[in-house]
Amino acid sequence: MHFAYLSMKKQTSRTSNGFTLVELLVVIVIIVALAALSMSVMTRMRNAGDIAAAVGSLRQLQTANASYASEHAGRYASYEWKDDKGTIVRWYDSANFLVYFTGNETQLLDPSTSPTVQPSLLDPTVVRAKKRLYDKIAASYGMSHDWMTPIGPDANGVTEKYTTVTGVKNSNRTAVFISATDGAAKYNGRQLWKGAAAVEGKTTDGKMAFRHQGKAVVVYYDGSVGTILMQDLVRFDANGGKSNVFWNGTI
Repeated sequence: MHFAYLSMKKQTSRTSNGFTLVELLVVIVIIVALAALSMSVMTRMRNAGDIAAAVGSLRQLQTANASYASEHAGRYASYEWKDDKGTIVRWYDSANFLVYFTGNETQLLDPSTSPTVQPSLLDPTVVRAKKRLYDKIAASYGMSHDWMTPIGPDANGVTEKYTTVTGVKNSNRTAVFISATDGAAKYNGRQLWKGAAAVEGKTTDGKMAFRHQGKAVVVYYDGSVGTILMQDLVRFDANGGKSNVFWNGTI
């Protein structure tokens, strides 16, 4: 009896002095699992925040485009124009248009400088990656313009590429601005963002960017915003390709 009491006392003392190896391993596994779960939740939250920010900026961008049109005889902002000297200016370098987007009228005082856009209006995925020209709007969003016909030259020798409010037949189905890499969301660049190279900050320019969990963010002429997958482009190709209403506002 005395021996049994000493044995129990010895075991109790050993247990009270610390954790056993098995207990420590269990604790470590729990901590690792909680850390992994926390990282997963944080990643999902960040991705959701990125998409929400991009959606908001694209909606605001098309609102600016509509405001521009209302004050320019129904003409949406030009994708590009060439003056009488042959100088080309594109929409993302046009202070006359971007003032509707940024509200920064001081940029109109010196049109020779490239207008800046506040970081909050850019795609946070691009800003975080610090890709080339990451602080410019052209690295975040591109205008779909393949279907637009250059108009001019006018009496001053200026040629422009734009469309009008009445020129877009299905405003809720035709894309105007899409997440992209160089200010142009071109049909020929629609499927170039894929494979191992599909990482923001490690891509070449000229691509429609599926940077948000494999999705591209798009705003249509009516101001509605959504996301599309690569599979959607395959479906568009099966239904007209470059002539699909998504790419062509004349349909």
